[in-house]
Amino acid sequence: MKKTIVLLFVAILSVGAASAQRSKSWKDSRHSIYLGAGLNWFQGDIDPTNGGEDGPSFKLLKDGSCSFTAGYKYKLTERFSFRLSGLYSKLTGDDTQSKNLSQQKRGVNFVSHSFEFAANIDFYFIKEKEKKRYYFFDRWSAYLFAGAGLLTYNPKWNGNTVGSVRKGDKLRDLKTETIGYHKVTLSVPAGLGLKFLITKKISLGAELALRYTTSDHIDDLHGNYNLETQGAKDINFAGAAQGSKRGGDEHNDWYSTLLFNLGIKFGGSQSFIMRYYRMPKYY
Repeated sequence: MKKTIVLLFVAILSVGAASAQRSKSWKDSRHSIYLGAGLNWFQGDIDPTNGGEDGPSFKLLKDGSCSFTAGYKYKLTERFSFRLSGLYSKLTGDDTQSKNLSQQKRGVNFVSHSFEFAANIDFYFIKEKEKKRYYFFDRWSAYLFAGAGLLTYNPKWNGNTVGSVRKGDKLRDLKTETIGYHKVTLSVPAGLGLKFLITKKISLGAELALRYTTSDHIDDLHGNYNLETQGAKDINFAGAAQGSKRGGDEHNDWYSTLLFNLGIKFGGSQSFIMRYYRMPKYY
Protein backbone atom coordinates (compact mmCIF):
# COMPACT_ATOMS: atom_id res chain seq x y z
CA MET A 1 0.00 0.00 0.00
CA LYS A 2 2.79 2.38 0.96
CA LYS A 3 4.61 1.50 -2.22
CA THR A 4 1.52 2.34 -4.26
CA ILE A 5 1.14 5.71 -2.52
CA VAL A 6 4.79 6.54 -3.13
CA LEU A 7 4.50 5.65 -6.83
CA LEU A 8 1.34 7.73 -7.12
CA PHE A 9 3.06 10.68 -5.45
CA VAL A 10 6.02 10.39 -7.82
CA ALA A 11 3.67 10.24 -10.80
CA ILE A 12 1.87 13.41 -9.65
CA LEU A 13 5.18 15.23 -9.25
CA SER A 14 6.26 14.11 -12.72
CA VAL A 15 3.05 15.38 -14.29
CA GLY A 16 3.41 18.66 -12.43
CA ALA A 17 7.03 19.05 -13.58
CA ALA A 18 6.06 18.29 -17.18
CA SER A 19 3.22 20.81 -16.97
CA ALA A 20 5.59 23.44 -15.60
CA GLN A 21 8.04 22.68 -18.39
CA ARG A 22 5.29 23.06 -21.03
CA SER A 23 4.22 26.38 -19.54
CA LYS A 24 7.67 27.77 -20.42
CA SER A 25 7.55 26.52 -24.01
CA TRP A 26 7.28 28.48 -27.25
CA LYS A 27 3.47 28.51 -26.84
CA ASP A 28 3.77 31.04 -24.03
CA SER A 29 5.07 33.70 -26.44
CA ARG A 30 3.57 32.81 -29.77
CA HIS A 31 2.51 36.39 -30.65
CA SER A 32 4.93 39.15 -31.63
CA ILE A 33 4.97 42.56 -33.30
CA TYR A 34 7.85 44.40 -34.91
CA LEU A 35 8.91 47.73 -36.41
CA GLY A 36 11.78 48.21 -38.82
CA ALA A 37 13.54 50.32 -41.44
CA GLY A 38 16.15 49.88 -44.12
CA LEU A 39 17.14 50.29 -47.76
CA ASN A 40 15.83 49.13 -51.13
CA TRP A 41 17.19 48.66 -54.64
CA PHE A 42 14.88 48.84 -57.65
CA GLN A 43 15.45 46.69 -60.73
CA GLY A 44 13.38 47.35 -63.86
CA ASP A 45 13.76 48.88 -67.31
CA ILE A 46 15.71 51.62 -65.55
CA ASP A 47 18.75 49.54 -64.64
CA PRO A 48 21.54 51.27 -62.70
CA THR A 49 23.43 47.97 -62.29
CA ASN A 50 24.47 47.62 -65.95
CA GLY A 51 22.41 44.54 -66.55
CA GLY A 52 23.14 43.12 -63.11
CA GLU A 53 26.90 42.99 -63.71
CA ASP A 54 27.71 45.60 -61.06
CA GLY A 55 25.27 44.44 -58.38
CA PRO A 56 23.13 46.89 -56.34
CA SER A 57 24.08 50.50 -56.94
CA PHE A 58 24.61 52.42 -53.70
CA LYS A 59 24.35 55.64 -55.72
CA LEU A 60 20.60 55.27 -55.24
CA LEU A 61 21.02 55.92 -51.52
CA LYS A 62 21.49 59.62 -52.17
CA ASP A 63 17.95 59.66 -53.58
CA GLY A 64 16.59 58.30 -50.30
CA SER A 65 15.63 54.81 -51.47
CA CYS A 66 14.41 53.84 -48.00
CA SER A 67 11.82 51.41 -46.63
CA PHE A 68 9.86 51.20 -43.37
CA THR A 69 7.99 48.13 -42.14
CA ALA A 70 5.67 46.92 -39.38
CA GLY A 71 4.06 43.55 -38.80
CA TYR A 72 2.46 40.93 -36.62
CA LYS A 73 3.68 37.33 -36.29
CA TYR A 74 1.92 34.26 -34.89
CA LYS A 75 3.81 31.05 -34.19
CA LEU A 76 2.06 28.02 -35.64
CA THR A 77 4.72 25.55 -34.44
CA GLU A 78 8.26 25.80 -33.13
CA ARG A 79 9.55 26.17 -36.69
CA PHE A 80 6.68 27.77 -38.63
CA SER A 81 5.13 31.22 -38.17
CA PHE A 82 2.42 33.13 -39.99
CA ARG A 83 3.09 36.82 -40.54
CA LEU A 84 1.15 39.87 -41.71
CA SER A 85 3.32 42.79 -42.79
CA GLY A 86 3.07 46.32 -44.12
CA LEU A 87 5.92 47.96 -46.01
CA TYR A 88 6.44 51.51 -47.28
CA SER A 89 9.17 51.96 -49.88
CA LYS A 90 10.44 54.99 -51.73
CA LEU A 91 11.42 53.41 -55.05
CA THR A 92 13.63 55.43 -57.38
CA GLY A 93 15.47 55.05 -60.68
CA ASP A 94 17.37 57.30 -63.07
CA ASP A 95 18.65 56.52 -66.56
CA THR A 96 21.58 58.92 -66.07
CA GLN A 97 23.04 56.53 -63.48
CA SER A 98 23.12 53.64 -65.94
CA LYS A 99 26.24 52.59 -67.83
CA ASN A 100 24.09 51.69 -70.83
CA LEU A 101 24.40 54.45 -73.44
CA SER A 102 20.90 53.91 -74.88
CA GLN A 103 19.39 54.27 -71.41
CA GLN A 104 21.39 57.45 -70.79
CA LYS A 105 20.05 58.87 -74.06
CA ARG A 106 16.46 57.90 -73.11
CA GLY A 107 16.86 60.03 -69.97
CA VAL A 108 13.86 58.77 -67.95
CA ASN A 109 13.70 58.93 -64.15
CA PHE A 110 11.00 58.24 -61.56
CA VAL A 111 10.11 58.07 -57.88
CA SER A 112 7.23 56.04 -56.45
CA HIS A 113 5.95 56.05 -52.87
CA SER A 114 4.80 52.45 -52.71
CA PHE A 115 2.98 50.38 -50.09
CA GLU A 116 3.04 46.59 -49.84
CA PHE A 117 0.61 44.56 -47.72
CA ALA A 118 1.59 40.88 -47.56
CA ALA A 119 1.03 37.57 -45.77
CA ASN A 120 4.12 35.41 -45.23
CA ILE A 121 5.12 32.01 -43.87
CA ASP A 122 8.41 31.89 -41.94
CA PHE A 123 10.36 28.64 -41.57
CA TYR A 124 12.96 28.62 -38.79
CA PHE A 125 15.80 26.34 -39.90
CA ILE A 126 17.58 27.55 -36.73
CA LYS A 127 14.70 27.73 -34.27
CA GLU A 128 14.35 30.12 -31.35
CA LYS A 129 15.50 28.71 -28.01
CA GLU A 130 13.27 28.74 -24.93
CA LYS A 131 15.57 28.75 -21.89
CA LYS A 132 15.77 30.19 -18.40
CA ARG A 133 19.34 31.35 -19.03
CA TYR A 134 20.70 32.36 -22.44
CA TYR A 135 24.29 32.23 -23.60
CA PHE A 136 25.48 34.17 -26.64
CA PHE A 137 24.94 31.46 -29.25
CA ASP A 138 21.55 30.52 -27.73
CA ARG A 139 20.21 33.94 -28.67
CA TRP A 140 20.46 33.50 -32.45
CA SER A 141 17.81 32.11 -34.80
CA ALA A 142 17.39 32.18 -38.58
CA TYR A 143 14.54 31.62 -41.00
CA LEU A 144 13.46 31.58 -44.62
CA PHE A 145 10.23 33.25 -45.66
CA ALA A 146 7.94 33.62 -48.65
CA GLY A 147 4.50 35.08 -49.21
CA ALA A 148 2.19 37.10 -51.41
CA GLY A 149 0.61 40.52 -51.22
CA LEU A 150 -0.48 43.67 -52.99
CA LEU A 151 1.79 46.56 -53.97
CA THR A 152 0.59 50.07 -54.77
CA TYR A 153 2.71 52.28 -57.02
CA ASN A 154 2.40 55.56 -58.89
CA PRO A 155 5.62 56.67 -60.69
CA LYS A 156 6.31 60.42 -60.77
CA TRP A 157 8.82 62.56 -62.61
CA ASN A 158 11.82 63.05 -60.31
CA GLY A 159 13.94 65.41 -62.38
CA ASN A 160 14.09 69.08 -63.25
CA THR A 161 11.30 70.89 -65.09
CA VAL A 162 11.22 69.95 -68.78
CA GLY A 163 8.71 71.96 -70.83
CA SER A 164 5.30 71.29 -69.27
CA VAL A 165 6.60 68.46 -67.05
CA ARG A 166 7.54 69.39 -63.48
CA LYS A 167 9.02 67.39 -60.64
CA GLY A 168 6.27 65.37 -58.97
CA ASP A 169 4.04 65.07 -62.06
CA LYS A 170 2.46 61.62 -62.40
CA LEU A 171 3.94 59.81 -65.40
CA ARG A 172 0.83 57.65 -65.75
CA ASP A 173 -1.23 60.79 -66.42
CA LEU A 174 1.20 61.90 -69.14
CA LYS A 175 0.33 58.74 -71.13
CA THR A 176 3.94 58.27 -72.14
CA GLU A 177 3.24 54.89 -73.77
CA THR A 178 0.60 53.45 -76.05
CA ILE A 179 -0.60 51.07 -73.28
CA GLY A 180 -1.89 52.23 -69.89
CA TYR A 181 -1.58 50.45 -66.56
CA HIS A 182 -3.12 50.06 -63.11
CA LYS A 183 -1.60 51.35 -59.85
CA VAL A 184 -1.86 48.06 -57.91
CA THR A 185 0.00 44.83 -58.61
CA LEU A 186 0.71 41.45 -57.02
CA SER A 187 3.90 41.24 -54.99
CA VAL A 188 5.75 38.04 -54.07
CA PRO A 189 8.34 38.61 -51.31
CA ALA A 190 10.88 35.91 -50.41
CA GLY A 191 14.09 35.99 -48.44
CA LEU A 192 16.22 35.24 -45.41
CA GLY A 193 15.88 36.52 -41.84
CA LEU A 194 18.20 36.59 -38.82
CA LYS A 195 17.14 37.28 -35.23
CA PHE A 196 19.05 37.98 -31.99
CA LEU A 197 17.35 37.86 -28.58
CA ILE A 198 18.21 40.83 -26.34
CA THR A 199 15.88 39.50 -23.64
CA LYS A 200 13.35 36.65 -23.66
CA LYS A 201 10.77 39.04 -25.11
CA ILE A 202 12.76 41.60 -27.12
CA SER A 203 14.80 40.88 -30.25
CA LEU A 204 16.77 42.59 -32.99
CA GLY A 205 16.39 41.27 -36.51
CA ALA A 206 17.57 41.68 -40.08
CA GLU A 207 15.87 40.58 -43.31
CA LEU A 208 17.14 40.46 -46.88
CA ALA A 209 14.31 40.00 -49.37
CA LEU A 210 13.66 39.88 -53.09
CA ARG A 211 10.23 41.30 -53.97
CA TYR A 212 9.03 40.19 -57.39
CA THR A 213 5.99 41.91 -58.91
CA THR A 214 3.59 41.08 -61.72
CA SER A 215 3.88 44.58 -63.20
CA ASP A 216 6.40 46.03 -65.64
CA HIS A 217 5.15 49.61 -65.18
CA ILE A 218 6.54 50.56 -61.75
CA ASP A 219 9.12 52.77 -63.49
CA ASP A 220 6.56 53.78 -66.20
CA LEU A 221 8.55 51.85 -68.82
CA HIS A 222 7.18 48.81 -70.62
CA GLY A 223 6.35 49.22 -74.30
CA ASN A 224 6.31 51.83 -77.07
CA TYR A 225 6.44 55.63 -77.21
CA ASN A 226 3.20 57.57 -77.32
CA LEU A 227 3.77 61.14 -78.49
CA GLU A 228 0.17 62.31 -78.56
CA THR A 229 0.48 64.29 -75.31
CA GLN A 230 2.69 67.33 -74.72
CA GLY A 231 4.23 65.85 -71.57
CA ALA A 232 5.27 62.69 -73.42
CA LYS A 233 6.87 64.84 -76.14
CA ASP A 234 8.75 66.96 -73.57
CA ILE A 235 10.56 64.00 -71.99
CA ASN A 236 11.33 62.27 -75.30
CA PHE A 237 15.06 63.03 -74.99
CA ALA A 238 15.98 60.29 -77.45
CA GLY A 239 13.89 61.95 -80.20
CA ALA A 240 12.12 58.64 -80.78
CA ALA A 241 9.30 58.24 -83.28
CA GLN A 242 5.70 57.42 -82.39
CA GLY A 243 5.35 53.71 -81.64
CA SER A 244 9.08 53.01 -81.36
CA LYS A 245 10.37 50.91 -78.49
CA ARG A 246 10.67 52.71 -75.13
CA GLY A 247 10.95 49.90 -72.56
CA GLY A 248 11.44 46.16 -72.48
CA ASP A 249 8.53 43.79 -71.86
CA GLU A 250 10.65 40.65 -71.35
CA HIS A 251 10.72 40.81 -67.54
CA ASN A 252 8.56 42.32 -64.82
CA ASP A 253 9.91 44.81 -62.29
CA TRP A 254 11.23 43.79 -58.87
CA TYR A 255 13.11 45.30 -55.99
CA SER A 256 15.21 44.13 -53.05
CA THR A 257 15.06 45.27 -49.43
CA LEU A 258 17.48 45.09 -46.52
CA LEU A 259 15.51 45.75 -43.34
CA PHE A 260 16.47 45.92 -39.66
CA ASN A 261 13.75 45.53 -37.03
CA LEU A 262 12.95 45.51 -33.33
CA GLY A 263 10.51 42.79 -32.20
CA ILE A 264 8.49 42.19 -29.02
CA LYS A 265 6.96 38.84 -28.08
CA PHE A 266 3.83 38.57 -25.95
CA GLY A 267 0.84 36.37 -25.18
CA GLY A 268 0.61 32.67 -24.53
CA SER A 269 -1.77 29.77 -24.21
CA GLN A 270 -3.96 31.95 -21.99
CA SER A 271 -4.98 35.50 -22.66
CA PHE A 272 -3.99 38.44 -20.46
CA ILE A 273 -7.51 38.64 -19.01
CA MET A 274 -7.64 34.92 -18.24
CA ARG A 275 -4.31 35.03 -16.40
CA TYR A 276 -4.85 38.11 -14.27
CA TYR A 277 -8.62 38.23 -13.88
CA ARG A 278 -9.58 34.61 -13.43
CA MET A 279 -13.21 33.89 -12.76
CA PRO A 280 -13.85 32.15 -9.41
CA LYS A 281 -14.73 28.48 -9.54
CA TYR A 282 -17.92 27.19 -7.93
CA TYR A 283 -18.29 23.57 -6.91
